[in-house]
Amino acid sequence: MFYKKGNFELESDYEIRVLREELGDIDLYMDTDDRVINLFLPTGKDNPISRLQLPRVKGVLIRFWDHEDNQTATIHFLRNIDLQSHFLNFEFDYKGHKIMIENKDFYIDCICKEK
Repeated sequence: MFYKKGNFELESDYEIRVLREELGDIDLYMDTDDRVINLFLPTGKDNPISRLQLPRVKGVLIRFWDHEDNQTATIHFLRNIDLQSHFLNFEFDYKGHKIMIENKDFYIDCICKEK
């Protein structure tokens, strides 16, 4: 599936469900069925970490604001379907980047990369 709104782009092998969309504030959810996720972030001198591995992720929630002045998203990795169960979240400047969620045989790759 592919989701694009403004500068935000998400490509996913999992169904992308829009949970909420109000005045440019959007929540997207993908059920990942308790799988391991390898999270790949853009690397560089400001970020020397290339990969984080997250065990047993039930779902991924992405909240973003579709507005010219604010092109950030928060990405939440959940143990259960509710937001209070997140065990990792971070803010990501999506301008000039794309998020890809790819299903592999034994894990999922979540890749945040330049367009």
